[in-house]
Amino acid sequence: MKFLRRPDLDVQTRMNIVLIILFNGGTYGTITSLARQYKVSRTFIYELLWTANLVLMETFSGNDRKVERRRNQRELDKAILLLRLEGNCSIEEISNILSQMGYDRCSTGYISYRLKHYGLKVPNTLKGETIEFVLFLSDELFANSSPILITIEASGTTILRIELADDRTSQSWQNHWVEIEKNNYYTSGLVSDRGKGLTEGFKEGFGAHPYYPDHFHEFRDLAKVILFELERNAYQAIAEEEQRARVLDSAKSDKVLNKRFEKWEKAVEATEEAINRYEAYAYLFDCFKSNLELFDKSGNLQDITAVKEAILTSFELMKELSHEKIVVIVKKLEERVDEFLLYFKKAKEVCEMLFEKIDNREALRGLCLAWQWDHKFHQVNKAKQRDYYKKEREFWLSYVEGLLGKNIEGLQQETFRLLDTVTHSSSLVEMVNSLIRPYLNTCKGRITQESLNLIMFYHNHRRFNDGKRKDRAPIEILTGKPLEKHWVDILLDDYGNLQEVEEFKSEEALIVNSNAVEVAFSEALQ
Repeated sequence: MKFLRRPDLDVQTRMNIVLIILFNGGTYGTITSLARQYKVSRTFIYELLWTANLVLMETFSGNDRKVERRRNQRELDKAILLLRLEGNCSIEEISNILSQMGYDRCSTGYISYRLKHYGLKVPNTLKGETIEFVLFLSDELFANSSPILITIEASGTTILRIELADDRTSQSWQNHWVEIEKNNYYTSGLVSDRGKGLTEGFKEGFGAHPYYPDHFHEFRDLAKVILFELERNAYQAIAEEEQRARVLDSAKSDKVLNKRFEKWEKAVEATEEAINRYEAYAYLFDCFKSNLELFDKSGNLQDITAVKEAILTSFELMKELSHEKIVVIVKKLEERVDEFLLYFKKAKEVCEMLFEKIDNREALRGLCLAWQWDHKFHQVNKAKQRDYYKKEREFWLSYVEGLLGKNIEGLQQETFRLLDTVTHSSSLVEMVNSLIRPYLNTCKGRITQESLNLIMFYHNHRRFNDGKRKDRAPIEILTGKPLEKHWVDILLDDYGNLQEVEEFKSEEALIVNSNAVEVAFSEALQ
């Protein structure tokens, strides 16, 4: 049956239908008679009756029930937000959990509506109270075929802006950064991979600021060939030599023995060559990496000219070993050496600032070494390496404390904070991307801007459980102001109040409707 809207059934007519039902409540055939009289369905009449009962209940229930309803709504919203953002549950999983917990409103449609409500209220660009200059770390990831543009700041990984874009052209990136600067966060430079639209957009719109290419992406291909392919080839050659040795041992005649002996000799030569090639390249790669460190073993900032010469020497030696893939990669790196060493200029500026704060140069060198070991400590996962780096860090901190003869906790924090602004890797934004990707998986890539807004709010206001930023939220690190509440309470208090206004308006509408019902009752009684 096809149902049509009936504009001829105005409000007064619908109230008359309800009044007739109320006056004849329980009389058999009343609903059917009204359906035939007004040419409507029985379902339509039952819906009118349900609506009238709801209006009357709201009218006569008083304020206590309204307060209780709002309290229940807050608890339900809190459960939905925690399950979605903290638990990374899908909409269906949230529905199943809420159903088992005894919530009536637990349909997937209702849960999506509540999440969208908060996502619409939360902005996708962080607004600062005053103008601040921060280093931008930008990257792009994809939800199905739609790009997501994201920019964070380096010190606390606070997301400054996240958007579901139509494309990732240079103009889209420029608009992305312009919106950030409109909200009082101005760029002091950019760290990113060499994405075409990303780099071109920054050079076109923000060319006066430095661009720092990401070291991970710069040296990934070189590390892959040396640390994986050459090492794998060496192990394969060792396995082949062992196989030739086993075959040689099984020979019975002199003819077979001589033939197999020749193959074994060739396998030994191939193994020796593969091992020597791997060890030579691994040594040169370690030399190259050590030159990228800011401070030498004495705690002095390395001279950029000397670093450049040492790196170019390592590259020349790599080319002399004549591995085809490595030669091609090294030639590209030689062309970019000035760009990926640009962070030394930033480090020099920071050290000059530290010179003004710390008179004792020996203590400053010790703090710089402590920072460098601490930086390594947070970059590795192996327990043995972490223990070694931790001991080195604690040694230099103890050394500085002995030199100065006082507690250096405040001095250490300030030194580490300034040195942390020297960034030459976008691994932090990759870490934030790894937070977002599971949400893309739970929604099968069909992410919305409202969902991204919620993810941004959650990341910025939740406290880290471990690492160098333990027990601090990204936005606390950026602003220096501690959060007084849990992130979900902040979300409910700051953006849930808007929902209460909407509920108040709906209650006003219910009161108007109830007044109309009362008038209709009085007219019917007359």
